[in-house]
Amino acid sequence: MADLNRACPTWKRKYEEAMSQVEDRDVEILQHKHELLNKERQLIEKNAQIQAQSARFAQFISRKECMDFFAGAHPDFEE
Repeated sequence: MADLNRACPTWKRKYEEAMSQVEDRDVEILQHKHELLNKERQLIEKNAQIQAQSARFAQFISRKECMDFFAGAHPDFEE
């Protein structure tokens, strides 16, 4: 019984340390998730800007002319 009384505080301390580590990881995960959501929002905004610019560009040049223009800029471009 004496061994049990000595071991109990040790296991309790180990449990509390493990729970503290879990809580720290949860905070890190939430922060990372928040950063990813912000980056996703920025990507959506940039995509909308690109789509708008592409639509304005399409008013002045045909799709074939656009493809021909950008084909020279990218040597690995395949039609």
